[in-house]
Amino acid sequence: AKNQEVQIIQASTYDVDPMARDFQTTVTLHEDKPFFREKMSLDEKKRKDLLEVLQRNDAGEIEAYTLQIYDQFAGRNGFLASVSGMNTYTLGQLLATGVVNINDNGVKYFLDYKVENDQRETLALTTRWDQLTTAKPLDDLIRWKEMIDGVEVALMAKNTYNMMKNSDQVKELMKEQKIFPTPNNVRAFIEEYTELTIKVWDEKVKINVAGVITTVKAYPDGKVTLTPKGSYGNTEYGPTPTKTEVIMGLGAGRDITEVRGTYATLEVTPVVKGSAIVNADIVISAVVALNPTILDSMFIATVY
Repeated sequence: AKNQEVQIIQASTYDVDPMARDFQTTVTLHEDKPFFREKMSLDEKKRKDLLEVLQRNDAGEIEAYTLQIYDQFAGRNGFLASVSGMNTYTLGQLLATGVVNINDNGVKYFLDYKVENDQRETLALTTRWDQLTTAKPLDDLIRWKEMIDGVEVALMAKNTYNMMKNSDQVKELMKEQKIFPTPNNVRAFIEEYTELTIKVWDEKVKINVAGVITTVKAYPDGKVTLTPKGSYGNTEYGPTPTKTEVIMGLGAGRDITEVRGTYATLEVTPVVKGSAIVNADIVISAVVALNPTILDSMFIATVY
């Protein structure tokens, strides 16, 4: 990871708090970036409703209906949110492990960002944070902070944070200083003692893989990542196969729209049964990958 140069295709800034949402996606690898397609259908009733709205020629009603469809297909709860959901899922893996794990219909692929071995540590036996009487989580944080220049944030899941604050070390130090253990006081004490800002990330994402929906934490329990403050890097968008077809002039006769600000494409395809169009399938495809700028200045610890 050290001193590598990465070419940005097109980027949008991300941090540790991207919007997490439920998303359904089939993932493959496309030029070392996760590639996914997602489909929604506009059935006959919805198309009939749309036609009736258009025929009434009421500008206010048309605008409201258009915004409703846009939000469903491309708004924060629609296709564009799938990109955010994918970013949430992959960013959590990257920060917790240095590797992004993609499961494509039971076949696992790994995108290894090559975090150096001297930027990792796994606690064992009595030093693990789930050993509340013997663990020294504050000493661990200070030791890791001194190993990496510029780190100011300690990122962890809620369960991991609770183990730290319930450790005998934290309780005894606060008792010695006669600090009443309210939630705010505990957080303030830990941050002052370690000179680190504690970031608790407890987002969850639902993933649909081959029809099986599972709920996972964006950032897992048992991990702590030390990072600098500020932006962690960029999200890269690569051209999808559909976008490539448009560039090469092979999209003639197909209703293809590029999603502004990305290389994602939106394609509307009529589904014909007999002589009738029964559905209009709306398909979005995107190639998305994380381009972190903190690989040389992060530390990943497995604490239990």
